[in-house]
Amino acid sequence: MTDKWTTPPKPYTEATLLRAMETAGKMVEDEELRDALKENGIGRPSTRAAIIETLFRRHYIRKEKKSLWATPTGVELIEIIHEELLKSAELTGLWEKKLRMIERKEYLAQTFLEELKQMVTDIVSAVLNDKNPRQISVSVEPAKSKKGNKK
Repeated sequence: MTDKWTTPPKPYTEATLLRAMETAGKMVEDEELRDALKENGIGRPSTRAAIIETLFRRHYIRKEKKSLWATPTGVELIEIIHEELLKSAELTGLWEKKLRMIERKEYLAQTFLEELKQMVTDIVSAVLNDKNPRQISVSVEPAKSKKGNKK
């Protein structure tokens, strides 16, 4: 008998994260939502790189060599969001599904907008009524000097 150890998944690189955004449907259990995500993934090809840059700019992720790692700020943000749907690809899949239904005249755009407004209202209300103290620390790493630059 041999001992086998599981290994943690490899960290994302920018290229593998872009690919994961393209194929986000693979991680969704609901078949209908997975199909909706298969067509578009998360974001659009023209916006995916900008989404990743925003994660860097807000100090949610950092790069070590080619690997991407969550910063303490990014980890804290995910931990304080209680609404699981907000942290999942399913929400994007749900929206994509409804947008496709609107295109086919099977769903009213006004209904979709009202649902979005209600969701935001409910989430904001839940956050305002949550009495647990929350704080996110933003740790900004000092900029690394580039080779050849003198300080």
